[in-house]
Amino acid sequence: MVGASVTSSWCHSLFVPHREERAEHQSNTEERSKDMIAITPLFKPGRVLATPGAVEALESAGQGIWEFLTLHLNANWGIVSDEDKALNDESLKDGSRLLSAYRLKTGVKIWLITEAADDHGNRVATTALLPEEY
Repeated sequence: MVGASVTSSWCHSLFVPHREERAEHQSNTEERSKDMIAITPLFKPGRVLATPGAVEALESAGQGIWEFLTLHLNANWGIVSDEDKALNDESLKDGSRLLSAYRLKTGVKIWLITEAADDHGNRVATTALLPEEY
């Protein structure tokens, strides 16, 4: 497997896979790319973060943050109220905070919140969290 590990605060080392591992990695990547679609996000998420509770919930559900981030970046706000959907749609224009909510396969609700950096549509970060962690 290709990977980087930090060996000190300023040095990274790269592990180069054996020929067989590279071929397997390429085959797996090609298979996954058949199921992928290209998207053009409606806004930049800034740094993508997750709270410990969100990480644990996603792992328990066998799901990844990117599944929900893709929806969020395309204005699929999930299971928020109609009022929150309207506020989000306005936020795309004025650059303010965005909130999406989704239900994991386990039934747990997860939020994605994108915080505004300024009034020019710049975003600081998008954080995945559980409602009780807010």
